[in-house]
Amino acid sequence: MLEENEFLIGESCTELRTELYTLYCETLVYLKKLNSNIDITTVQIGEPTYCHSGKICIPVKPDDKGVLFHEMGHALLANSKFHSNYLSSNRNKNEQWGEAFAEAIRWLMEKKHFKCSKWMSDFEQDKLQVGSNKYKAAQIIEKSQRCLDGFKTLWENLVREFDKSENYLDRKLLGT
Repeated sequence: MLEENEFLIGESCTELRTELYTLYCETLVYLKKLNSNIDITTVQIGEPTYCHSGKICIPVKPDDKGVLFHEMGHALLANSKFHSNYLSSNRNKNEQWGEAFAEAIRWLMEKKHFKCSKWMSDFEQDKLQVGSNKYKAAQIIEKSQRCLDGFKTLWENLVREFDKSENYLDRKLLGT
């Protein structure tokens, strides 16, 4: 876990940086309970990005703190056996499920911390587009009973029952 003095170096708003660091610590603890292989080595200012080396870039905006949750959410799938066993060979499916899990983590964390943000309202409007990443994220959220404890149970079941088939997540989460 990064120390606070290693987090968002160069961010001038100390109050916002401290708040984001607290959210980072809490989110990382939660994600590590799901997958102990997660390692986030750097969080810096920039366009929103997650790299498999554990580097995250986020724009620092007081009205969009949830982008941190989204980028951290990428680490969950990227460090899972789903990614290493079959998603890494199918780039399109990897990107779709990576975005869906990142959006689901963001939604669940925003629900806990911010109750109803503008991003959450926009998500609710966009989630009905069948086939979209937000649609897939909405399926994850619903199967998680719209809470972090439910997501933990869903994730543990997905990992335990994983049969290494290419369409495993599609079958389990979309019923296809």
